Order: sequence, then C-alpha cells, then structure tokens
Amino acid sequence: MLLSLGKINIQQHQGEEAGVVLEGEIEITIGAESRVLGPGEAYYFDTKVPHRFRNPGSEPCRLVSCATPARAF
Repeated sequence: MLLSLGKINIQQHQGEEAGVVLEGEIEITIGAESRVLGPGEAYYFDTKVPHRFRNPGSEPCRLVSCATPARAF
C-alpha cells in the first residue's frame, strides 16, 4: 500500500488488520488513540474498532498491510 499526503476516512469492519511500515511515516488512529509509526514499526488491531490511516509527512508512506477476512478493497 502506498499512501500519499492527505487523509482517509474513518473505517470500521469485521476482522483484524496488521502491517509494517517500510518507508515514510503513517499516523494510525484506532478508537480514541493515535500513533505515528515509522520504518520498521508494526501495528495490529481489531477492525471492529473505528480506525483510519493518515500520512502526516511530506513524503509518501509505503507499508505492507494484511486484513482478515480476505476481501477486495
């Protein structure tokens, strides 16, 4: 996944999601908590909790993300 500048709306769906940041920075908001992750940092959460991804930096962010159950986004 490659995230350019800007934001993605709040999402909520059945399953779990995990990923790792390869380049750049990503702000992940899960429920009421937000964290900024950089290269080599990872995340895991229950996707029933409202969440969003946002690139707060000036460079694109590249990450690998997996979600269950499998479906097309």
